[in-house]
Amino acid sequence: MFYGNKIKAMRNIKYILKYSNRRSIQDSDFEGLVKCSFSLIYFFGMRIKINMLEGSNWFPCNKKQFRYSEAIFQETMSLLQPENNEHVIRLTLDFLSKVSLWPFENFVKQILEVLLYHSRGRITLFNMMLTDIHCVVFSDVKSARHRMRVFYELLQSKNWLINKHKLLPFITRLLDFLACSITKGVDTFSDYRYLKRGFDDCLRRIFERVENSHRLTIITTMLNSFSMVTMTNDEILEFSSLVEHAARIYKVGLFSESLNENILDVILPNYVGSPSGVYSLVGCRLLVGLLDRQKNAANLSIPTIYYEFSQVTLKIGEYDSNDKVFIRQYREQLHVFLFKVARNHHYSLINLRTMYSLIACTILEVPCGLTAAAASCLAMTIQDFAVTAEELPDKSRYWLHAIVLSIISLICWVHKAPDLYRYVNEIVSRRAKDAPQLNPALLKTYKEYNKYTYWKKPMLYFEDWELRYGL
Repeated sequence: MFYGNKIKAMRNIKYILKYSNRRSIQDSDFEGLVKCSFSLIYFFGMRIKINMLEGSNWFPCNKKQFRYSEAIFQETMSLLQPENNEHVIRLTLDFLSKVSLWPFENFVKQILEVLLYHSRGRITLFNMMLTDIHCVVFSDVKSARHRMRVFYELLQSKNWLINKHKLLPFITRLLDFLACSITKGVDTFSDYRYLKRGFDDCLRRIFERVENSHRLTIITTMLNSFSMVTMTNDEILEFSSLVEHAARIYKVGLFSESLNENILDVILPNYVGSPSGVYSLVGCRLLVGLLDRQKNAANLSIPTIYYEFSQVTLKIGEYDSNDKVFIRQYREQLHVFLFKVARNHHYSLINLRTMYSLIACTILEVPCGLTAAAASCLAMTIQDFAVTAEELPDKSRYWLHAIVLSIISLICWVHKAPDLYRYVNEIVSRRAKDAPQLNPALLKTYKEYNKYTYWKKPMLYFEDWELRYGL
């Protein structure tokens, strides 16, 4: 009897659709029509599943009826959308919840794919799903996770046509949800922690899908959103991994074209130059990710001495005058904010190593005299600070001097400067004899001996005029 009613309903809907036009369907109360089409596709879809499990001979017949109900569903959606997009989506989400269909994730995804297609790829479906997840997570975490997985799969749909202007508010919503899932101090949103991985994965999928030109805008949006949330250091690092991922997949061409003022005006003062060690670390890492076109960063994490005939796995970038323009434009800002890293975070080995990695990466990416001069000037400023600063721990002084030596030796290696190499080798030899703690590598602890008590002798440090002559 129940089966017969479904067949009759299918015929009635087909009759309605055949003898009605688009205008009349939309002007009518179509809620019953939509629910009935959902009910049919659900009923015959479940019959197929049951028949497959039982090995029933009725499988071909049920499959034919499912296809028939599917065609009715498709036609209904095409007549109602995109004009009634929001209303149809709301009816769909209500139906999926009332019938408890969310555990059947693949089936639900196929239904929502149809809605997305007939809505012409609008982002409305994703926004309404986020609202639905927000309402459900406080009462049924398991169901919210099912919704999250369907949401994640839909983000890969080719039917979603990404609109840049509507994308940014959507990204901001996702970032707000992610922030709620990471921050542990807000009890009101504690249930969000169960969806943290889901929000993170969804944002990563969006980064991979959007056009490269959109990614920089998204990174800027993330940084602005990131700075407005109060987090612990661990939470900041967790959140920043997402920003760094976005920076890594952003394809950088010429710096002057790929990195605009908006992004650098956010990163340099608010992050790299921040008095917070964690924010400064995030900023340096992010800039390394953006500047490292040659993928040298993995080999620049530890300051070392680059000798004239060193065989190192570093790739020198090709010189382009447009990159030189970029260095000239931001030379002063890079100098100011990178020196702040050395001054504010001299006690942190990881901050200093990341600062060094950023400086070294710039030297390799733009191999020109301007970059070498700018890096040398910054190195001498750091050296002056290490020599003259009061109440600076000896260990911090050793680290800074070792980084200065590594920077200058890298300049020699990149530009094959024989006169400068001779001077660097003299400094290395003097230090090896009288003060080896001033040479790389950077150690967590140093042994002090009596013979090293005169390590502040001027002959152990670089002189400005010697560097200028060597360059």
